[in-house]
Amino acid sequence: MKAILRNGPLMIVLLTSGVSTRGQSGEFRIEQLPDVAAAPGQMIQLYVAGVSDRPIPPIPPERFEVLVIQNEVTHKAHVKAASHVRANPTAKRQPVPKGEPVNVEEIVASFKPYQAVMFTVPETLSEGEAAAVVIYREKRSNEFKFKVVSRPPAPRVTGVVAVASFSPQLPGGQMKGIPMRGLTFERGKNTVIGVSPLIDPDVPGTAILVTFTQGPLILEVLARVKRIDPAEQEARRILYAPTRYEVTVKTPADLVAGPAEVAVRLRANGQTGDPDVLQTVIVDSSNEIESPERLRPLITNVSQSRVGHGQAFQLSVDDVRRLGPDALKTVVVIEQDSRRVELVPEMNSSKFRRELQSGAVVLAVRVGPELTGKVMVRVYNPARSEEAGMSDGVPIEITEEVLPPVVSRVSEASKQDLAMLSAMREAALAAGQPAGEYDADARYVTIRASGLDYNPKFVRIEFEQGGETFTPGKNSFWANTGDRLIVSLPEGISPGIVHLRIRNLVPSGEMSEAATSAFDVTRASSKR
Repeated sequence: MKAILRNGPLMIVLLTSGVSTRGQSGEFRIEQLPDVAAAPGQMIQLYVAGVSDRPIPPIPPERFEVLVIQNEVTHKAHVKAASHVRANPTAKRQPVPKGEPVNVEEIVASFKPYQAVMFTVPETLSEGEAAAVVIYREKRSNEFKFKVVSRPPAPRVTGVVAVASFSPQLPGGQMKGIPMRGLTFERGKNTVIGVSPLIDPDVPGTAILVTFTQGPLILEVLARVKRIDPAEQEARRILYAPTRYEVTVKTPADLVAGPAEVAVRLRANGQTGDPDVLQTVIVDSSNEIESPERLRPLITNVSQSRVGHGQAFQLSVDDVRRLGPDALKTVVVIEQDSRRVELVPEMNSSKFRRELQSGAVVLAVRVGPELTGKVMVRVYNPARSEEAGMSDGVPIEITEEVLPPVVSRVSEASKQDLAMLSAMREAALAAGQPAGEYDADARYVTIRASGLDYNPKFVRIEFEQGGETFTPGKNSFWANTGDRLIVSLPEGISPGIVHLRIRNLVPSGEMSEAATSAFDVTRASSKR
């Protein structure tokens, strides 16, 4: 999920684990997984239910305590990371053949919300059965059973792919039938891969070994395991996300473009485990003639299948490397028969993290009046030929009218919503940036809606009470989290029923029909 706060010159982007939920109530417990084995110095990720009902603000890892019990002796473990995730940890993982489509909607539908708490297996443990418990705010979880082994297990290695940073619950969004591309490595460049389980890079002697085999050539490198802290700043932008770990592999430049075998092993507790062996492809972006199809961008998600002229939609591209050497020059192409329009994205997520060397990119593009009806959307890297730089097309429809949002619920902002706003403010202050107009004593309303323009500049809101209309002022506070909009409630509104009208606006000034809803205000204004 992506959250954008707009107030003055500051933009804060929060990256979390996808779809938000209305609540995560119930028993405080760890989801038991079968056959978990870990060596000292290795990290285990626990899926803990009943912790928090919102993905943001992230809960700092130090608020969790993990105890490991073995032979009636309790060992305190180091908690390394914590994040809100939606997952189905007990599902059996089935490999997806390269080029085959995967139904993302079906996968997402099986997900449940958890706090993923990662801890390091203490070096004081010996081989045998053990159990971990999590303590949070004086609540103690059930025991998570696992086996301590002397030699780390074989890891599971995947490419790091984010289908989107916007909610897949948008109506008309296209997530079915996404083709899965095999994991590729670019010679001489860094690639971010997913490795599970992970070793703790702070424990001496631990490592992730990556061996490339191509014909008679065998080359081994050490992967870099880097801790990513919750807040990163670049210029006047703040990236705000849970603490997490990133595994980066630098592909040897001595390899050539073509097939290769990659073996990944974990080293911990003085021993090296068995490998996960992958059949992969080495690519060379400087030589697009040999394998242009391996360099093309791949659109993995489009937020809407219908968009009004002048309105924006978002799409995600599988890997920033397909857009190199400068992803900010990426162009979105709209085609209809022989006609073609090239659009520069209004928002390009690679701008927020210029150091990003692999991983998904999200683009937001606003369509003009040039084409209406059924069109094809493509992503183009102008640094390459069209054969190597143009993605396959995804069909959408551009309508002549401005489409309204669809409102599902309106209410006074919850404590969790206000905690998110407070976290955004604290992130701004910690980065030495102006904190905007957020006022902890003000009243806020949360609008849950799909089809809203991602830019509040193109959203119009009116509140009506007792025959009087109230409009948020020019300096009112907005926070857009993709599936909800949080805005300060204008002064003059009293406790009681309030009617909402919300419209999308386009640069020409034309507005959509209003989406309407009613909600109850319980708090009186504290300002006199």
